[in-house]
Amino acid sequence: MESTFVALDLEMTGQDYDRDDIIQVGAVKFNERRILDRWQALVRPGVPVPLRISRLTGIRSRDLQNAPRFDGVRQKLGEFIGHHPLVGHSVGHDIRFLRKKGLPVANPEYDTWELATLLIPSLAAYNLAGVAAALGVSATQAHDAMADAEVSRSVFLALLKKLRELPAELVGEVVELTTGTDWSLYPLFATLHGGSPLTAAQVAMPGSIKAQLLAKGVSEAELTRSLLAPPARVQPLEPVAEPTPLDIEVLGEAFSPRGGLAQTFEGYEERPQQVEMMRAVAGVFNEEGALVVEAGTGTGKSLAYLLPAATWALQNGERVVVSTDTINLQDQLHSKDIPDIRSALGAQGRELKATLVKGRGNYLCLKRWEQYRRSGQFTLDETRFLIKVLLWLPNTLTGDVAELPLTAEERVHWLKVCATQETCTGRRCQFGGAGKQCFLYRARQEAEGSHLIVVNHALMLSDIAAGNTVLPEYEYLVIDEAHTLESTATDQLGFSVDARALGDHLDRVSRSASSDRPEGLASTLPVHLRGSRASNQVHDRVVSLSQRLAESTARVRSRVDDFFLALGPILMGMQGSAAYDQKLRLTNAIRDQQAWDFVMTTWENLKLNLTDLQAALDEANTVFEELEGMNVMEYDELLAELQSIQSSNTELTSAMDAIIARPRQEDVCWLNISARTGGVSLHQAPLHVGPLLREGLYSQKRAVVLTSATLSTDRSFEYVKQRLGLRDPHELLVGSPFDYRSAALLLVASDIPEPNSPGYQKAIEAAIVDLVLAAKGRTLVLFTSHSAVQATLKGIQRPLAENDILVLAHGDGPRHRLLQQFRSNPRTVLLGTRSFWEGVDVVGEALSLLIIAKLPFEVPTDPVFVARSESFEDSFKQYAIPQAILRLKQGFGRLIRSKSDRGVVVALDRRLVTKNYGPTFLRSLPGATFRKGPSRLLPREVERWLDGEAQPQVLPDDPVSVGQRGA
Repeated sequence: MESTFVALDLEMTGQDYDRDDIIQVGAVKFNERRILDRWQALVRPGVPVPLRISRLTGIRSRDLQNAPRFDGVRQKLGEFIGHHPLVGHSVGHDIRFLRKKGLPVANPEYDTWELATLLIPSLAAYNLAGVAAALGVSATQAHDAMADAEVSRSVFLALLKKLRELPAELVGEVVELTTGTDWSLYPLFATLHGGSPLTAAQVAMPGSIKAQLLAKGVSEAELTRSLLAPPARVQPLEPVAEPTPLDIEVLGEAFSPRGGLAQTFEGYEERPQQVEMMRAVAGVFNEEGALVVEAGTGTGKSLAYLLPAATWALQNGERVVVSTDTINLQDQLHSKDIPDIRSALGAQGRELKATLVKGRGNYLCLKRWEQYRRSGQFTLDETRFLIKVLLWLPNTLTGDVAELPLTAEERVHWLKVCATQETCTGRRCQFGGAGKQCFLYRARQEAEGSHLIVVNHALMLSDIAAGNTVLPEYEYLVIDEAHTLESTATDQLGFSVDARALGDHLDRVSRSASSDRPEGLASTLPVHLRGSRASNQVHDRVVSLSQRLAESTARVRSRVDDFFLALGPILMGMQGSAAYDQKLRLTNAIRDQQAWDFVMTTWENLKLNLTDLQAALDEANTVFEELEGMNVMEYDELLAELQSIQSSNTELTSAMDAIIARPRQEDVCWLNISARTGGVSLHQAPLHVGPLLREGLYSQKRAVVLTSATLSTDRSFEYVKQRLGLRDPHELLVGSPFDYRSAALLLVASDIPEPNSPGYQKAIEAAIVDLVLAAKGRTLVLFTSHSAVQATLKGIQRPLAENDILVLAHGDGPRHRLLQQFRSNPRTVLLGTRSFWEGVDVVGEALSLLIIAKLPFEVPTDPVFVARSESFEDSFKQYAIPQAILRLKQGFGRLIRSKSDRGVVVALDRRLVTKNYGPTFLRSLPGATFRKGPSRLLPREVERWLDGEAQPQVLPDDPVSVGQRGA
């Protein structure tokens, strides 16, 4: 290994190689014992330093007026780095920038970000500061080139130490995978453990570790098992014969000033609303049935249902499933709230077992992993993915993808190795069943022994549809974030397919990875008979079946292409922006078109070939079922795979036929054109999910609690009960403990044109600029579409930047990173769309102004929305308005997140005060102080309120305050 390295870091005006420039360079020359030299320089760019970059680096354009251009420092930097390996966090990006600026860097590059993702899985953040913290390296001054170069040096040395600690067999496989590739870290792995980089011939030598093990008859699967941590033994819960009812008075004492919660939480305050909800939840556990609870922000609803749920589970040996919509709430429940409940319950709480179970796609399937590893030559991206999983396997107990820092490209490869319902062969799998290594089985086994099982809505619903193959039996259910249940059920209880999905299905039967190496079930059937007691006649029949399956698959493939091409004329007349997916509902009018006749013809041809394939699969299944006990290689797993493909083929054919040829009145069917790929997909969803939830979910449970901060409209649960299929549930509406009238001011601009009217866009841009300046940043603006975000961004970015206010927009980066930037600097405004209307929790002055650009009505062309609207006498009043109210309540709830918060909500949609439905919206919101008036006067009211004024002025066209009801 080279004994000398150079840690390098650049600060730039942005990430665009063509338009942006370097503003600072820092470099540290070192070996493993000491620092040898340092070099740094400020650089005058040819473009202004953006406000966002100045915020990050502390460098402004005026600081660089006397600095040299990069041409003036290029030679010195080249001489300093020489030919030494370059080390840095995402150093490849910096190297490409240097090349673009005329420095022909060809040095080896060792990226500390990539090394960290390989050697330290499960970090919350892989930025330089996050990796440094995990390694115990001090990082005090981020985004300074020299400081970051110094930190990169220390991080690299710490990662080298970790690399040396890896087991030799793991490193040997990494070297084998990467020999002959352009992987930048190959020399590091090969040299550290072998003295010098190995040649391909050396890796393949019979003496290599892997070769020696395989020569001894150790299978690839056994090699994988040798890497895995052994599964824990779990004792399933045993429900008592006669349940002991909850003592509600005793539970209430836990919420008292001297109770268990007070001893758990510093500064604990008893909240009557929380106690009231706890009593209702405990009551429905005791008496059985369903309960709907709306609990305002600050109620502490999770503790209000967790304490009775945990106590019930502990004293009765029962499992209680808690289902949420968002990952954030799942993590909060599992990592914070449940441990708090455990502490509050004292000695009893030590017995409380809880687990977090996710959908199948989150878990590594060891069978698919082995198939993937054996699949042949890999691209460099695939190789990186393989290495990341390989090094992670010895460290994971769960096989959960959340522990892996995968890039967007690597997530595509994950889809090839994750567990799926279609490919799961259950207990027949060589990795499945009791005492084996299957991660999905481990999750279920742990759930069987847990009192509280935290899941998401998608898993809960899909598991019901799949016959409870992931979750164990349970009779008590809490559904938090229940306001999203209808939309999630619509997705999970529906069906979608595209050409790629059909191709993946056919690949399981037969595909040609290369001209001389076919893959899939068809090619492996004869192989499984080697060494078996099957007769020659059976062997010949299997060879014939193998060929038949391959030929049938090829015919289906050609018909798939014909079918999707036939959809083209149907889609020609679709209207809409190319920036969004375009959807076409398959109505009777569409099906009556002449072009649909051709679609039907191509579908019948495709269906005929799918039916032929089904016949071949059925015959193969019959043949192999008769071979039980005949010493067929991997018999159980083979039969399970065959039956899984059989089932998938049947379901695909039936579901597509229901969309194309035999639509049902209870379904909504549509075509979708992806804005990202241009691909066409077929979709089906239930017209109404309520009856399905009632029959498939509620009726199967003894007790069901549905809760959220937003379930009522105009203080009534009628809308949500009707949508979710609830019949005569217990109902409870508890307000927030926050004093909204003193904490929040609601302003409505009365003079801005209605959305989509002339002058609307310019009016909201002007209003947003003035309001943000009045609030000195600290603003979240909620929109209903990405196009509205982008249009507004263009109009407000420059005037706000001139006043030292940074504008962040949905799409500029991951949501969590945008929120982190927003929290860290008050002079910031964040523009968000649908996902920012809920789940955003910014406490304190960082969010002082919330602007709602437009009432969040559903897109009127969405096929499901349109179809459901047709079932109402007055769809706007009975469906569109209640749905928009719930979304508005979610958005409004982003502002006041704690008892000490104070802020302003400004609605730029005058329909709140000009339409007859406006008062219904206003009555459904928490009871904030309300004013309406012309937009030019609103910034002054924002300033006054944020400065602590007790009451706003009465504005010119605000003769009376709308009387809002609700807490």
